[in-house]
Amino acid sequence: MSKRASLSTMKLAAAAKSRGAGPETSKHSMTTAIVLPKRTYELLRSVALKRAAAGGRLSVSAVIVALVEDHRGELEREARA
Repeated sequence: MSKRASLSTMKLAAAAKSRGAGPETSKHSMTTAIVLPKRTYELLRSVALKRAAAGGRLSVSAVIVALVEDHRGELEREARA
């Protein structure tokens, strides 16, 4: 991603914000901060934008949750080791 967001990227972000996309607040979620390499964040953000364009929500967190769920078994085995 370039330093300047494209107009379509900004429109998607604005649309997601207006739909109420944002941190979920419930007893089943937690707000956290993670440190990621810039390239990793940019890739996650690109995937989130692509999903938002297809009618999904603009959410890097949702992309991370999907990745974890796809690899839950591996991660649980590693955590037990």
